[in-house]
Amino acid sequence: MSWFNRQVQSMNAGRLQLGFSMQHGSGAAAASQPQRVTVLTRTRSSLHPPGTEAYFVELLAFPDEQQKVPRQWIPIELADGWYALPAFQHLRLVGFAQRTSEEGLQYAAPEMMALSNLLAHPTIGERRITDPIEGRKLLRSAKDLGRVLALARLADRAEVEAWPAAWEAALRAKYPADEIAGLGARAGAGIRALLSNDEAFADAHFGVDVGLLRGYAVSITQLRAIAEQFFVDAIDPFVELTA
Repeated sequence: MSWFNRQVQSMNAGRLQLGFSMQHGSGAAAASQPQRVTVLTRTRSSLHPPGTEAYFVELLAFPDEQQKVPRQWIPIELADGWYALPAFQHLRLVGFAQRTSEEGLQYAAPEMMALSNLLAHPTIGERRITDPIEGRKLLRSAKDLGRVLALARLADRAEVEAWPAAWEAALRAKYPADEIAGLGARAGAGIRALLSNDEAFADAHFGVDVGLLRGYAVSITQLRAIAEQFFVDAIDPFVELTA
């Protein structure tokens, strides 16, 4: 069993012992061979904490730096069967310049989460989230791009103005040199598409209003202003740095 498989098995077992429960839709794949797990694209490992279903812990596979497809399913054999965890291509960025909480837990830098989502969604598309948020199935791209704008809103402007240099360093560390300019050039495409699509922008606003920006009373007009300012403070300088 690989190190990664052992870590997943250990985390699952430990959380279940603490009282976590499997989310509906999670579970072992009914497969005896790893190559058969690839068809089980909805199998995932998600755990509810004890006593509540208000949130869940979802396990993801970390992408190989050579991964070229947006999402790749990685078969993982645990004690109770086979699981398939998704590895998202640009999630590799969250391993760069990670931060550490006062409790000693490592977590992704907000600017790296933002860049990962920007690169993952250069267009709006038609795909919607599987599980509704307060009864509403949001466009997947709008939900994730809305999070980018929420992160920008939660940071102060000086922090956002520092993001382009951090993004450039991350790209140069995580991607081949001949891909840097193209990635930089498309980083703002998703937000630009979001601004030109009223339905998608409404989904983005709804997602942050009930999520990261709950309680901040950010109107849809204000969120548009945040998006426009984001180009000035982060996107345009990043494009110049990577050209």
